[in-house]
Amino acid sequence: MQMREATSDDLDMILQWRNSLETRRVMFTDHEISKNEHLKWWSNVQNDKTKKVLLFVYDGKECGVINYFDIKQDGSSCHWGFYLSDKDFSAPVKMNIWLKLEGCAIEFAFEKIKVRNLICETFDFNKPVLAVHKRFGFKETGFEIYDKNNIKVRVVVTELNRDEYNK
Repeated sequence: MQMREATSDDLDMILQWRNSLETRRVMFTDHEISKNEHLKWWSNVQNDKTKKVLLFVYDGKECGVINYFDIKQDGSSCHWGFYLSDKDFSAPVKMNIWLKLEGCAIEFAFEKIKVRNLICETFDFNKPVLAVHKRFGFKETGFEIYDKNNIKVRVVVTELNRDEYNK
């Protein structure tokens, strides 16, 4: 398993994964993203030092996207999120990929981006993701209310501190 920076050659694959119903259901932006909107997003990513997009490779196959954003130049923190490919993995394989991806993503944030705090925001209804974050040591630091398609939804904010993680 490994992570690599996403390239322009990956854009069609990333868009397909991002537009899957399973992924859109748990994202803040949950409409189907057009090709033009996707290309504009990619252009912004390429020109913004506070953003980084990586692909997670497992068993020689790309199978996940990791987005780092709001990367503070002072190294204090960044936010992150991820989604898996739309490939049809068995439940145990998918869980294994997910756990490996999360571990690699955390390590990358602390060792390569060199932030002290890694922050994520997860819809409260997304209990599996919250459970995995907790398993890796993320602690709930607050919540926000988000209007998702005219429905008020609780968003749980969790953080992981580099020093706590390294214990």
